[in-house]
Amino acid sequence: MEVQDVASGVKAVGTHLVDFRLDIVGCEADVVEADLVQVTDVRIGDRISLNLQGIVAEFDVLGLPERRGPATEAQSHYAETPESAERRARVKDQQRLANLSRPRPDTRPDKRDRRRIVKFQRGE
Repeated sequence: MEVQDVASGVKAVGTHLVDFRLDIVGCEADVVEADLVQVTDVRIGDRISLNLQGIVAEFDVLGLPERRGPATEAQSHYAETPESAERRARVKDQQRLANLSRPRPDTRPDKRDRRRIVKFQRGE
């Protein structure tokens, strides 16, 4: 994707938000409550939906920064919706519990164990 007008921090290309300080997460974003043509301005009041490591989060645009600045300044221009925050917390809890329920060995397999694993996988 091509970055359009990075200095303003308010351009979206296709369904990808190219700035607005949400791109620092390295995720895909799209504007939910605005019609996206080729390039669309992000406006105050728009809702932005992000895919953050497989968890969908929604943010309301509260303001538009004059310049691209530090993350702490950019965070004052958007707020996560309460439903989204609750949903993300619930999914994180489920993932944490799923990780706890998975059996894990106390140590990593050594060379001998790895050879046994390879033999088992090959069906020998």
